Amino acid sequence: MNSMQPLIVDHLVIGAGTSGCVVAGGLASAADRSVLVLEAGGDDAGLRTRVPVATKWMYARPAYDWQHTSLPDPSLQGRAERWAGGRVVGGTSTINGTIYVRGSVQDYDAWRDAGNPGWGHADLLPLFRQLERTSIEGDEWRGRSGALPVAFTRTRHPLAQATAAAMGAAGLPWTDDTNGAHFEGAGWAQVTQQAGLRVNAARAFLRPALRGGEHAVSLLTGAQCVGLLIEGGRCTGARFLHQGQLREVTARHGVVLCAGAIKTPQLLMLSGIGAAAAMRALGIAVRADLPGVGQGLMDHPVVKLSARVRSSTYNVEAGPVAGLRHLWRYIRHREGPFASPHAQLLAHLRSTPESSRPDVQIAFYPYAFERTPGGVKRARTPAVMFTVMASQGRGQGEVMLASADPLEPPVIRHSLLCDNADRQTLIAGCRLVHRIASCAPLAPEIKSWIEIDPGNASDADWGRYLDTEAALAYHPAGTCRMGGGRDSVVDASLRVRGIDGLHVADNSIMPTPVSGNTQAAAYVIGAKAAELMLAERG
Repeated sequence: MNSMQPLIVDHLVIGAGTSGCVVAGGLASAADRSVLVLEAGGDDAGLRTRVPVATKWMYARPAYDWQHTSLPDPSLQGRAERWAGGRVVGGTSTINGTIYVRGSVQDYDAWRDAGNPGWGHADLLPLFRQLERTSIEGDEWRGRSGALPVAFTRTRHPLAQATAAAMGAAGLPWTDDTNGAHFEGAGWAQVTQQAGLRVNAARAFLRPALRGGEHAVSLLTGAQCVGLLIEGGRCTGARFLHQGQLREVTARHGVVLCAGAIKTPQLLMLSGIGAAAAMRALGIAVRADLPGVGQGLMDHPVVKLSARVRSSTYNVEAGPVAGLRHLWRYIRHREGPFASPHAQLLAHLRSTPESSRPDVQIAFYPYAFERTPGGVKRARTPAVMFTVMASQGRGQGEVMLASADPLEPPVIRHSLLCDNADRQTLIAGCRLVHRIASCAPLAPEIKSWIEIDPGNASDADWGRYLDTEAALAYHPAGTCRMGGGRDSVVDASLRVRGIDGLHVADNSIMPTPVSGNTQAAAYVIGAKAAELMLAERG
């Protein structure tokens, strides 16, 4: 697209992230639609975005990550947290660990029951199946011909095999497919990869649409949206910065915001959609008084447990000789640590027998980190790591404007562990890890624990450990919630209340958490949004 010509399109998608790519591809399926996608970040070309291990070179890099930072969190002894978010074509699907977890049936039924007809698990399952392309068995649950490849991780470290056996010995249930009929239990991790290469949302959904012909999608990178155009209660387009120039685009049939749980509420508030008093205080004209914009920010709290082991692990196989060996293995077979920078084994479990559904996720990694005077670094001896995540995290926060300047980062206030129930869930999960590690064939491998010994820690020890070690899972959501109440921002059709022609389609619309990594939910939100918007025009 010639960046200097007047920009008039049928649909404008703001954000080429996980959901945005699916939305754009879905809208482009209508032959009479033109779609423009604005992406603030750069292109996703290059090996760094394809080789899974390269995720560690993209997080916290301004070329790929927004690098949002929160205010000090009082529930974490005043620690400020970094809120990662993809700032590149493909969004967070370009920089994440590629783990694919849909969540439980109850997660989506809770969305439906919060006043959102059409969002129950039975409603969304056909969309999940349409999105996916997998050979994992289970025809009633899994898709075969979709654009998104989903597969088991190609490499299973011997200690992952030992951990799986130890989980069985500890009495934990096993599931052959955590995204199938049995979510609960331990199972092999599934990833959005093909032949050991990352497949992000752009490669699966946006790139094919860019090649679609006269009415195909157009993509403009380095185009940061700074506000929406609203006339007579209708969103008619957006303003954006591109190559140092302020430009405008008109969208005849509507705008869909897919900028993520941090940037989407910021853009709404900059455009006069949010809590009226707060916007007036910054000199922003009120277009719609929606006090829920930016509220309800949620993420999953997570803590890690690391142990020194007797067998070799990836963290000590990074030297020149071992590195070349693994590189050669990856080039020839697309296997090994280059394809596996993520958990190889996941367990979704109930922290107590009284839990109504799985509320804790335990993940196993064949490598570990440790604190040193120079910061957190790769462990110097063979070690493994477990992460424990509270799947129904109750801590909430908010995204606010620092000023009316669209280039100033938003203010993020959050309290990750303000609810004692989350603390107790994490502690219960850590004790489950100790139970697993005490069982053969894993037990003989464990030499010592690195940060804390879960077998000897008191409640006070656990409290101090969570204060210093608990962190975000990088699963932000909930800041533009879907529902029927006064605090909701969008209705069940994802239309922004009080503004015609404006939809939101990203993880900010989640009314409640999903019980796992949020990538899969972001995909289905994008697919549902495209379906709803196409249906509106008939």
